Amino acid sequence: MASRRTPDAAAYDLYLRARVYGGKGTRAAFDQAVTLLNQAIEHDPQFADAYAALASAYASAAVIFAPEPLEYAREARNNAAITLRLDPANGRAEAAQGLVDSLILLDWSKGERELRRAVALMPQNGPNRNSLGLALLARGHFEEGIAEQQTAENMAPLVPAVGSAFAYYLARRYDESLPQFLKVRDLHPDVIALHPFIGAVWQEKHQFDKAMAEYQLALPKIPDLVNARIATLLAAMGKRDEARKLLASLEHPKAGEPPANAFDLAAIYAALGDRDTAFQWLDRAYDRRIVWFLKVHPALDSLRGDPRYAELLKKTGL
Repeated sequence: MASRRTPDAAAYDLYLRARVYGGKGTRAAFDQAVTLLNQAIEHDPQFADAYAALASAYASAAVIFAPEPLEYAREARNNAAITLRLDPANGRAEAAQGLVDSLILLDWSKGERELRRAVALMPQNGPNRNSLGLALLARGHFEEGIAEQQTAENMAPLVPAVGSAFAYYLARRYDESLPQFLKVRDLHPDVIALHPFIGAVWQEKHQFDKAMAEYQLALPKIPDLVNARIATLLAAMGKRDEARKLLASLEHPKAGEPPANAFDLAAIYAALGDRDTAFQWLDRAYDRRIVWFLKVHPALDSLRGDPRYAELLKKTGL
């Protein structure tokens, strides 16, 4: 075990400030955290935990919203490697590596080994267990994945964690998912990224008005994520013309707007019943490594009987 060193005081202050932004799930919060962590590293280039936090931030962003997950995965692995040179038993760095090796680079066995090592190194660390839970859920191991998420949340009940709620959603256990999401929302009303999750559960329960209300709450802050959800909802409601109009704006963003997520576009086409175009976008999602929930996401249920779906699962190692 590497001996623990005392970091520079200014660097440690910046590191703690960066942690405030963890769990908010927005690009703005990610940008703030990365800026503060890089400043911490400038103050103390030997501060292993700052590199580990930077690796974790990039790993989480690669999974949640990154337009180019492979680029973010490289940043996560580079910072994790620096961390492990400075502190070979750093569980946070192991977890960041494991998250991107499994969910982004699709090396599921290697990623799971790293994530289990991270949990063994830091058994009381909730985020590491959350990452292990996600990797298990992506492969359809619902019971074990839910157990890891629940353990993580029990360790830090005041952290705005939605792991178990999202796990229940992926497992189609919507009546268990919704109360969990609402509980977190009531504890953390400022976490805007919760509303699309809540809307997705209402959508699967065919409570379309409630789903739309949740999406509208988040739309001003995270439009690139929410507009895709709204288009899928409009298709589910039978408002196909409105869905296609919104879909066209997502496929052809204005100058300066981020490109739409290929997996989200596939989900919209699936909701519209256009399987051929849905699979074209899923192929692009695979190329960009935005397919970690390919096996389990409810938005693709209408595609599961198609032979192309089985072929794509095989290609992704799922």
